[in-house]
Amino acid sequence: MAQTLKVNWSNVSDLSKNTLANSEEFEKARKNFLDILNSLPECWEGDDATTFIENSVSYVTSLEKDTVYFELLGKYFETSSEKYGTVVNENAERVEKINHSLDDDESKYRLVSGGA
Repeated sequence: MAQTLKVNWSNVSDLSKNTLANSEEFEKARKNFLDILNSLPECWEGDDATTFIENSVSYVTSLEKDTVYFELLGKYFETSSEKYGTVVNENAERVEKINHSLDDDESKYRLVSGGA
């Protein structure tokens, strides 16, 4: 038996918007945290401070790639929902043309029910 895929494309569109918005927030928070870490030498000195700051800056800098992944995921959801909408609209137009064509055929051939 074939499995069906049930997707609410409106939710996919919303997911896209939320993912992109959260990506922006994440990147702002990451940059703010880097600013805080880079200001620590003003109030904390010594080998332990240097080691902590270097390790923390390295880690927070590495999180930049996560922002890129969030953006790519958000754009994937956005493109998917847009393409789905396009396909649905194209198919609706095709059905409308077919229905219109059938209506034309009925009046042209004066089809009678019961085959008489």
